[in-house]
Amino acid sequence: MDVICRENETPAPGDLLFNPRDPQKTTRIPESAVLEPVRSIVMADGAVTEPSPSLREMADRCQAQLGCLAEGVLRFDDVLPYGVYLSQGLHQLRMRLIEEVQKGYK
Repeated sequence: MDVICRENETPAPGDLLFNPRDPQKTTRIPESAVLEPVRSIVMADGAVTEPSPSLREMADRCQAQLGCLAEGVLRFDDVLPYGVYLSQGLHQLRMRLIEEVQKGYK
């Protein structure tokens, strides 16, 4: 499962999440989940902030991450959907923006 959140949010086990395609469908981050932040600043003021990993390091990371996925999302037939959810803060921002746009069209 992936959680997309706002910059100032830190998701935690037990947090309520929203399906981006159907906000009425919700789930919670499992209590046993191990959360790994993947955002980082790679450029600042037009300069690279840290050296890029080598091709071997990138391949190794990719292989390790694929190993974390359920078998059902990796197969070619009868594929299981991979869950991507919005945090509560991002969901609230999204709903507010949709409401503001809809008010502007009336």
